[in-house]
Amino acid sequence: MKKLFKEFKNSLKDIAVEEAVDLFLFRPVSFIFTKFLVKIPITPNQISLLSLISGIVSGIFFSYGDKKSFVYGGLFFILCHIFDLLDGMIARLKKNGTPLGRIIDGWVDYITSIAVYLGFLLGLLKGNFDLPFGPWPLMIAASVSLAVHSMAVDYYRQQYLAFALGKNKTIGEDLRIFHRRYESIKKKRGNYVEKILLFVYFGYTKLQVTGTFDKKKYKNEDYCSCNRTLLVFWNMIGVSTHRFFMVLAAIFYNPMIFFWYILVFANLWMAVLAIIQWRVDKNAASAKRG
Repeated sequence: MKKLFKEFKNSLKDIAVEEAVDLFLFRPVSFIFTKFLVKIPITPNQISLLSLISGIVSGIFFSYGDKKSFVYGGLFFILCHIFDLLDGMIARLKKNGTPLGRIIDGWVDYITSIAVYLGFLLGLLKGNFDLPFGPWPLMIAASVSLAVHSMAVDYYRQQYLAFALGKNKTIGEDLRIFHRRYESIKKKRGNYVEKILLFVYFGYTKLQVTGTFDKKKYKNEDYCSCNRTLLVFWNMIGVSTHRFFMVLAAIFYNPMIFFWYILVFANLWMAVLAIIQWRVDKNAASAKRG
């Protein structure tokens, strides 16, 4: 049992950066698949493709708008998320992850989100739901909120891994590495897909770096003690938790479960956390200078 738990732990980035719904629900299920898939010649990118297909199928089911289709859409969205977790778990256990694979995984997430949100919107337009506003403004607001929440949570996870655990590069350092790779292949023929992926990655990552404290240095132990609990709170508005509430909304055929979470709770939660985080980072930086 200890060996199994150790293997499960090694398949994670770090428990501190995991969302509760992943750590206690989706990751254990994914680990069951991992035990089988790690023994066969399947690559993380191939698993990402399965995630993409499942996400698109989920969006198609959502688009019909009836109760049965919403349930199927929710189930395929769960499958999509399990595959999304699997590619990283397989890469860590097999130690065959690549920088390009990370970007592909990000692209799969973007396309999946578009497919699922568009399907959900079409389902709302076709279904008979009692909504306080029209489907269009609700889904546009939800999409913008998802993007903002994702960038914020991803940023603080990366910073925690870099400053508290020393396991990862900061967002800014990561960006410079990918930029050097892009410059090295930009003028060469071929590698068109990688060029496009890198170009889009820059735009997304620069938004995360702008106005942040990436250039500051912190003592690992100070940053860890100040931010470990705070990161747990940030994880409550992560992508996995968004997906969990959308699945609940689909299964119970009640879209307001999702909208109350993402538009009310998550946005208020982020506003409060941003204020607290700013004070914590300021104090941590002052302690380092002292």
